[in-house]
Amino acid sequence: VIFEVLSPGTQTTDRREKLFAYLQIAALRAYVLVSQDQQRVERYYRDEEGNWSTSSVFRHGDVPVPCLNAVLNLEQMYAGIDVTGSETEATSGDQASANPIRS
Repeated sequence: VIFEVLSPGTQTTDRREKLFAYLQIAALRAYVLVSQDQQRVERYYRDEEGNWSTSSVFRHGDVPVPCLNAVLNLEQMYAGIDVTGSETEATSGDQASANPIRS
């Protein structure tokens, strides 16, 4: 698993070039992008058949990381951190559903 903390200067690279490169790593099971300016985690993960999917968690909820046999709680991840990101991107508690990644 690879975790990246996004910054304004690198988030485009993390979501495009790095994502493309990391998805080519056969042993990689998950790529997790953590926003530093809002409570948001994007998760790219490979299933048992080798297919990649993505999901996002906004504001509160859990981020499953099956390859580590772990679940990360968004509120705990951001405890004590002042996030001042966009409030319009998602309503309180919204979670995006899992989506397959098409080549």
